[in-house]
This record gives sequence, structure tokens and C-alpha cells, in this order.
Amino acid sequence: MKKTQLILGTVLAMLSCICSAENDTTALSPIDYAALHNVVSDSKNPKWTDSMKDLAKVGDAFTLEHLKTVNAKKLDSTQAQILKETLSATTARVAKEDAKTFAQLIEIRLERAAWVDLNCDPLEMTLTPWTLKVLSENKDAAGVDAELKRIQSDYAPKDKQETLYGIMQERVRRYAGKILSK
Repeated sequence: MKKTQLILGTVLAMLSCICSAENDTTALSPIDYAALHNVVSDSKNPKWTDSMKDLAKVGDAFTLEHLKTVNAKKLDSTQAQILKETLSATTARVAKEDAKTFAQLIEIRLERAAWVDLNCDPLEMTLTPWTLKVLSENKDAAGVDAELKRIQSDYAPKDKQETLYGIMQERVRRYAGKILSK
């Protein structure tokens, strides 16, 4: 009996981890996040459908803004349906975010903004200003100020890419300071 309960408990824990990983927008590195958003900008890209389906699983509030730039008139009926499903799934997920979740996403949002900025990625002109605006607008929400202060003083990239490590660290910290000074 105990062995069966242990096995069932283990299986449930594994399923829980798998499900939460599917919905964890922090699971995407800044590089992967930018790549998905860049691919869905071009409906003729052979990876468009798969990238859109991935965004349906892990897209966030910026994804909703970004998908507004997809010209639905240029999509075939299948693509239009995939866009609709991605928007619906992402909207539902974003609607469930609370203040705690918002605060937990600050670091990854700043990393993504810094990465596209430092790499002159096509998202540089949309993601970076969007991130700074959204975080500034919410800096008085519970936990946001404290998280920004922590990032400003203690942030270090988890991905130790030699070429970007110091620059990423400096840029993310500077972004946090910029938001705090407003």
C-alpha cells in the first residue's frame, strides 16, 4: 500500500512539474524568446506554425502586444486559426498573473530587453521600451520595488556567456536603476 502511494505521489509530482514547466514563461532564455517572436513576425517562415504553437504555451504579456503586429489579412485560414488560438491561450494565461508572478518575472523581462538591445535584434525597438514602460507603470505594486532594488545591486546573468556576461550584468542593472529613478 505504501509503495503504491509512493509511486502515485511520484507520478503526480512529475506531472505537476511537467505542466508547470509548459506554462513557465521564464523557461525560455532571452535568445529563444526573441527567436520565437521574430519567427512569428514572418508568416512565410517555415517555422511559423511551430513557433506560434510554442508561444501559445509560453507567451506572455509582450507576446500579446507583439502579435498585434502580425498582419492577419496575409494569413491563410489555418494560420489565422493558429493566431486566434495563440492569442486566446496567451490572454488566458496573462489574466491569471498576480502581483507575485509579476514581481517574479521582472528579472527575465529585463534580461530579454537587454539581450535584444545588446544584440541589435529586430525586437530591440519594441521589447525594450515595452519592458521599461510596463515595469515603470507597476513599480508601486507589491514586491516590484524590492525586486528592482535587488536586481540593481545584485543581478548577475545565469548564462555565463563570456562575450555578454559583463555587458548583460551592467545593462540589466542599469535598466532596474532607470525604472527606480522614475
